[in-house]
Amino acid sequence: MKKHRIAVWSALAWLAAWLPSATAAEPLVLHVATNGNDRWSGLLAAPNAAGDDGPLASLTGARDRVRARRAEAPGPSGPVTVRVHGGVYRMEKALVLEPVDSGAADAPVVYEAAGNERPVF
Repeated sequence: MKKHRIAVWSALAWLAAWLPSATAAEPLVLHVATNGNDRWSGLLAAPNAAGDDGPLASLTGARDRVRARRAEAPGPSGPVTVRVHGGVYRMEKALVLEPVDSGAADAPVVYEAAGNERPVF
């Protein structure tokens, strides 16, 4: 009986090492650009050829997209990076971030400039 338990635990440990974790979520990268649209997915750095998807247009749009994604899939979520491309962004009101917007130690939400670009707000 003891040998059987060890074999089962060994098989389970091997299987767990090779299967993706059920709690691990994929990282998400959202793009914000001056030629974006807050109705788009934000998954593309530039508008697509059809003009129906591309970067988001604002930090508020990115924040709201992150909130919506986390509300859709409660439970563990992966890290989120919001890449803001260069350009001048006119903001009608200040961006308000709340504790829920910061993510967690293993799944942070990071806002950063894309590459060497310089966004101006």
